[in-house]
Amino acid sequence: MLPEITGNLAHKIFDNIIASTPSKIEGIELRQQRELGHAEDVTNWILILDPDASTELLMAGWLHDSERVIDFDGTTGFHGDRNSQAYLDHKKGHAKRSGDLARKMLHQNNWPGNIDRVYFLVLHHDDTGKEIEQLGDGDLVTLAAADSFSFFTYIAPDMLAREGENRLQDKANFMVGKMSTIIRQKLTQVNLDDPTISRVKDKALDIFNS
Repeated sequence: MLPEITGNLAHKIFDNIIASTPSKIEGIELRQQRELGHAEDVTNWILILDPDASTELLMAGWLHDSERVIDFDGTTGFHGDRNSQAYLDHKKGHAKRSGDLARKMLHQNNWPGNIDRVYFLVLHHDDTGKEIEQLGDGDLVTLAAADSFSFFTYIAPDMLAREGENRLQDKANFMVGKMSTIIRQKLTQVNLDDPTISRVKDKALDIFNS
């Protein structure tokens, strides 16, 4: 859980983003509920992986997918091949839009923390594992890992129902690929209730552990 002061502001920012969203967008309320749950889950995973996480890292965890709370001319979501360059480009665009929105909302709310630091973390949270390793930033490693853990514990059940096992596997491979080798070992210890999601997780881990 976020520290109280940071948590209150994080919720306020999230509410402000929601308030700016046209209600006519089909399914937006359900999407917002899912994204709020994911933001909370990622933040909890950050604190599990790094109990001394900075407020900048925690805020980045909260706002890393902020663009998905609103609609950017249908740019949220990806329906093509998740093994393609187009998917990697999509992830870059998603991270940039989320970073821009996070920075804007933090400035508007006079957040006293390092806003540029939050922007950097959000901007790179969906980089490939190789890119994250090259940046050599410990907080970014934690954020990418927490996002990946939350994919399995929060996102995967709904995605499995909507898209099926094969597309879930492609997404899982990307998420596991963002993680450092050490943190992947921790993922092997996470027990999942759904046997299909557990199988998907193990297959993704096998790719990078072989």
